[in-house]
Amino acid sequence: MILYVSWGGTGRAASVREAMRRAMAASAGRGLCYLAVLDNEHFADLDDSMLALVTDELRWLLDTQLALTRSQLGADDLAVEVVVRSGDIVDAVAAVLDEKGPAEVLLGAPVPDAGPEALTTLTDALRARIDHEVSVVVPPELDSATVSGEPITP
Repeated sequence: MILYVSWGGTGRAASVREAMRRAMAASAGRGLCYLAVLDNEHFADLDDSMLALVTDELRWLLDTQLALTRSQLGADDLAVEVVVRSGDIVDAVAAVLDEKGPAEVLLGAPVPDAGPEALTTLTDALRARIDHEVSVVVPPELDSATVSGEPITP
């Protein structure tokens, strides 16, 4: 399985397409799980009823985006799933991996309102917490040098 992780605006269509292409190229039986995290930085001030509403709307939107992307890429038979969690990004990724099992973890780029250090800090924290491969999906139109001090290629 490929676990595509998005938070705070990182789920750009080009990143999602690239994650789906990777899932299609992977061995048979692998699918794509899109984890959308309503992170504390952007959503901690929502009360429970508003958070439930945002979660439902986001799930609907992402289901629609994945259906459209599957159709565009001719991947109608690819298994896809949307999971929406709130809270800390690393905690959410670890919890989903505990539930779903082994996965290649792909982070959507660019990271909003953050410099290269924030992305490095996040990837380091994930690698320290989980025993899974972690990489960044960089949309083709984005200069990888703006994402990290090191070149990152899709």
